[in-house]
Amino acid sequence: MIATMQSWGAHVSLAWWQWMGDMSIQIVAFVVVVAVVDRIWGRYAWPQQRVWLWSLVMLKLLVPPTLISPISVTNVIADIAPDVAAGVSPIDAPLGIAATSSNFLFSVLTVVWLTGLVATLVFGAVRYRRLQGQLRLDCASTLPCELGPAVQRAAQQLGLRSLPRVELSRALRSPAVAGILRPVIYLPRRVIDESTPEQLQHVLMHEMAHIQRRDPLIHALCLLVHAAYWFHPAVWFATRRLATLREEATDRMVASRLAEGRLGYRDTLLSFAERLLDEPGVSQGSTLQPRYGHLGFIHPQSPILSRLAQLERHSTKHATLRRATNGVLVAILLTCVLPMGRPVAAPTVDPIAAGCMVTRLRVMQAMAARDQFVAHSPARDLPARAVAPATASAD
Repeated sequence: MIATMQSWGAHVSLAWWQWMGDMSIQIVAFVVVVAVVDRIWGRYAWPQQRVWLWSLVMLKLLVPPTLISPISVTNVIADIAPDVAAGVSPIDAPLGIAATSSNFLFSVLTVVWLTGLVATLVFGAVRYRRLQGQLRLDCASTLPCELGPAVQRAAQQLGLRSLPRVELSRALRSPAVAGILRPVIYLPRRVIDESTPEQLQHVLMHEMAHIQRRDPLIHALCLLVHAAYWFHPAVWFATRRLATLREEATDRMVASRLAEGRLGYRDTLLSFAERLLDEPGVSQGSTLQPRYGHLGFIHPQSPILSRLAQLERHSTKHATLRRATNGVLVAILLTCVLPMGRPVAAPTVDPIAAGCMVTRLRVMQAMAARDQFVAHSPARDLPARAVAPATASAD
């Protein structure tokens, strides 16, 4: 029983690390392709269109590495240079995993991977629960009366069907959205005290745009995928890139609703960034740094500069052409680059050897038919009967 379980565990570990080994190679190549496309097309694309491009990386991590497509790049490489394709294809032994590594090594690697996965999930869950608890204890019970109309106006401008819950916080330095299924907007008390009505409107619209775009839920799903590949730097890079682009896409949504007031929204972002930089201890980080939707000011790699630059080149020209181009790019990546597996080629047989085998088979069949005919033929005893009379006459 124990030996059977050990054998089963070894097979599972081997299969899993074949998956991980293949995916680790493929995801590096896919991230490089997406980064090059984003670098070229990002000058003309809107942030949401770039979010779709980078979301393909998360999709790539969910599909099996053996996924094939008749028009994939790997098939083209296989037709042009079979030797190169053999090194690219994950099916043909990308790392020689099955042939060169021991079961014990894969068992140890599986334990290490599971430890990292559990640690990442537990750390994220504890951090999130602690944040929620601190926010509940810190938040005031009632909102100022003047905040109610501002919340309603922001929701109407974004087209929200229901008003989200808004709470005040004394410890937060930056507005934030916390919660996955029922997100809540948390506003620092000083934002209300030091902001103009226009700035407060911009802050509320930005946080509500996160809720309308379902960014907290999408971010949580990305963290789950990230937890499975906690060891891979390319996944870290893609997750961080997606977080930055989500902020830019949120700014784009708010700017499109404000129309001519988008320059004022840009000034609001700049004003909040200046306030945070003037505060002592910001470089060491805040005591509360929510990761489930925030303005992106207190993050160690704050994307505020790219966000301000994106608002400066805000343009609605050639909207149809931009959407069509982005759709074509996504379709090409989805059908030609994302499937990197290749069908397993049938074993090749030497035609000369095959011909010899066929000839031998036919000869053996003929010999078997002859033996069967001789065995059942009535003439098999004729020589014996013919010899008997001669023997008798001789006597």
